[in-house]
Amino acid sequence: MYSSIIRKQAQKLREDGKSLLEIATTLGIAKSTTSYWLTGQANKGAFGTMNRQDWLASIRIKSLAARRANKIKRQLVIDQQARVLESQLNPTIETKRAILTALYWAEGAKGTTKIVCFANTDPLLIKLFITLFRECYQLDESKFRLRLHLHRYHNEDDAISFWTETTGIPRNKLGKIYWKKEPNSGKRYRQNFMGICFVRYNDVHILRRIIAYYIAMGEDLTKK
Repeated sequence: MYSSIIRKQAQKLREDGKSLLEIATTLGIAKSTTSYWLTGQANKGAFGTMNRQDWLASIRIKSLAARRANKIKRQLVIDQQARVLESQLNPTIETKRAILTALYWAEGAKGTTKIVCFANTDPLLIKLFITLFRECYQLDESKFRLRLHLHRYHNEDDAISFWTETTGIPRNKLGKIYWKKEPNSGKRYRQNFMGICFVRYNDVHILRRIIAYYIAMGEDLTKK
């Protein structure tokens, strides 16, 4: 015969989320006794009274939140390491010219074009290119031109202000805006932030120098 105190302790442990076996072991009583006392009393656990499916759903939500938090922590560490490495850099003008050349090799217009033309949707990449371009070559600012490719969801004035501020190229150097046709396939498509920005500079001689540089650099770096 167990006292009412033991029974209340069992009920409290059950409310705290303990299993029948854990309660029996803790109180030194038979599991069959705890089952008899607590039949029908739900295991509230950490999330309150719920069935197994809802409990698992709650666990998944908490697990997802924990993974996101860990991902943010890992990214912060990576960002800090990158800042340390960046602070140790002291690039010469030739290093900057090599970076500029590699950027143009990847994203610049080649082929039959006779002007320097660099296009991207990433404002940081556009700003990096034009900053290095101005540092590495003696330029005539009047030769710059800007062109934008926009979608119907873009605000024209906002996009113009954004890209002229990003590039330092005035509005009077902006060409006609090209409004891209919307897809009619019904498929989803990626929305870019402020459209595609084309930075153009009318100087075939600088273009030839950039192309010659990246060809020479590529050949040298891939020698066995």
